[in-house]
Formats: sequence, C-alpha cells, structure tokens
Amino acid sequence: MSHGYKVGDRVISLSGPKMFAKATVCYVDEQFPNDIGVAYDEPIGVHNCGGHCEEGHEYWVQASDLIPEPSKKASEREYIQF
Repeated sequence: MSHGYKVGDRVISLSGPKMFAKATVCYVDEQFPNDIGVAYDEPIGVHNCGGHCEEGHEYWVQASDLIPEPSKKASEREYIQF
C-alpha cells in the first residue's frame, strides 16, 4: 500500500532518535517505498541517508512511523511585516 509521502513533505517522526520531532522527507526509495529518509529540523548527529540529505540531520524511518505535519490556516500563520 502506498503511503503517499514525497520529497519535500513536512512530517512528524513517531520513532527514531527524536520522537515527535518535525522533519522534511528528503528521499523515498522506489525499490523499498516504506524506507523514507527524513531530515530533522535540528541536527541529530547520525548520517546523511546515503548522500540524499544534509549530514547530521538525517535518519531512515518507516512510512508507518511518520505522520504529516499539520499545516496552519492562513489566518493562523505568522507573517513578517515590513
């Protein structure tokens, strides 16, 4: 069954070295689509998912261990005013 995650999706990790941490999907393996490389927002000091992500921010997780990051409505977003 397809999980629907693609590179650039914002997710929350439910496992790994930083549980409940926000991350960005940086790689989805076509041969093993449940193996997903995520780049955490903060460095975790692990690896770079085989060169697919920034060094020290990455970790391989299963699709079942991710949930999409909820997006805010436009009225709830913070904007920079000039």
